[in-house]
Amino acid sequence: MKLQNDLFGYVLVVCCLLLGGIVLLGCGRGLGDVPLEGRITFEGKAVPGGAIQFVPDSDKGNEGTGTSAVIENGRYKTNAKRGVFGGPYVVTVYATDGTTPEDIDTDTSLFDPYVIHVDIPHEGGGFDIAIPQENGEYIKFNKISL
Repeated sequence: MKLQNDLFGYVLVVCCLLLGGIVLLGCGRGLGDVPLEGRITFEGKAVPGGAIQFVPDSDKGNEGTGTSAVIENGRYKTNAKRGVFGGPYVVTVYATDGTTPEDIDTDTSLFDPYVIHVDIPHEGGGFDIAIPQENGEYIKFNKISL
């Protein structure tokens, strides 16, 4: 009987340690996730509202994580726990005039979604995008400390 109780005790301790390790691993940031933040401008002015989306560029071999953030007053900041891995990404900017439309059919977009392909450093940092009036790429990667 004592052997069964000792064995049960050991199994219980091992299970608790394994479960605790799994919980701790699940609560942290993923391996390599880094937050991003920056400014979005259009025609030299801050984009009032919208969203920015970062999708791994699988055509260039990036199988990392994607993320998105809200644009407010020309600034965005990704969630620190749901950043990116770095590497090639497809970035899409959805810019609005910052107002909340009264009607769901009202389009407050400043322009069609702006899509660019970028290589984000694995350490993350600041990422500013200046969107030109005409179709074409104008991007500035500005490294800042987070």
